Amino acid sequence: MLISRPDIQPGRVFFLEHHSQVLHNNPLQDSATRLHPVWVPPGFSEKQQQGQRFSLVFELAGFLGSGLGRIAWRPFDESIVERLNRLYHEQRIPDLIVVFPDAFTRLGGNQYINSSAVGNYGDYINQELLSFVDRSLPTISHPDKRIIYGKSSGGYGAFMAALLYPDTWGNVGMLSGDCFFDALYRHDWHNTLTTLSQYAPQPLLAESSNLPNEQSQALLCQGIDDGRISAFLSAMGHKERPSQQESHALMNLCMAATYDPDPDVANGFRIPFDAYTGEPLHQRWQHWLSWDPIHRMTAHGEALQKLNHLYLDCGWSDQYHIHYGMRQLSKQLTAIHVTHSYHEFSGTHSGIDHRIDKALAVLTS
Repeated sequence: MLISRPDIQPGRVFFLEHHSQVLHNNPLQDSATRLHPVWVPPGFSEKQQQGQRFSLVFELAGFLGSGLGRIAWRPFDESIVERLNRLYHEQRIPDLIVVFPDAFTRLGGNQYINSSAVGNYGDYINQELLSFVDRSLPTISHPDKRIIYGKSSGGYGAFMAALLYPDTWGNVGMLSGDCFFDALYRHDWHNTLTTLSQYAPQPLLAESSNLPNEQSQALLCQGIDDGRISAFLSAMGHKERPSQQESHALMNLCMAATYDPDPDVANGFRIPFDAYTGEPLHQRWQHWLSWDPIHRMTAHGEALQKLNHLYLDCGWSDQYHIHYGMRQLSKQLTAIHVTHSYHEFSGTHSGIDHRIDKALAVLTS
């Protein structure tokens, strides 16, 4: 059992409140006022008074996570706050300001890119919030002294930050980050379609084909909601704790809203399968693949050549098959001569916060 170390002088956690203009009137009507936890090292106030400025870290939460959730106490494990205190005590990280952005949405999370169906969270994180933090805290506002990293969706967001906002971050960490969508997402969509079928306008009946009417068929074959998606999202908005199947369905819908938004259809996005027949809609899936890092690299890979550190890692038994995508990504980076480090370890997609120790040691060196 891990307990707090009384011999370690702790850093301090406080909160920055920020009212966003970028998120004002966002399509999901999520709050534009966000509370972002911040960790600063021991002696921060005294060092600040002496004129010291600090390197800046943004840690992006994974899907179903948030900045506020990241700093919570954990049973039988280190919290991220305890981890930072220990790493600082062990001299494995220098003086840093670590921000845990709150980018949670009604769809359960964020991929930290702009979407007309979710909001412009790419601009929010990499421009507006970053600028606000630089104005509010004694940061060193230079890419060489900025670090952005995260796990899963957070790792995806960190990697996309480097691709889409060049010369903003000098050090990027992608820990088990979303990539190779054909393996990561595609195989799970039929489970989501089964979950959504319970909310169809014509509910399932015993010994019935439950064939949608012509109007529904015309919508479904284009990836447009016939009412089942909006009914499901409404139900999840009132549910205290979604099941695992419901959480996965919510995740896939969040990804659809991120990767294939369409403001002219119901809910503002399309899905990549016919929700009744389960047939893949190839044009829709191409929209997804255009946001897959292993494909996105083709157009934007040169932006990564300016980075000081690009750190990638993944468990070689990741249950979402992300290790295959990470291997492809590392191979592509090598081919275009982007200096990076890629590490695989014995583990899955779960319980891997211990990898933060190595990532931060590399990214802050």
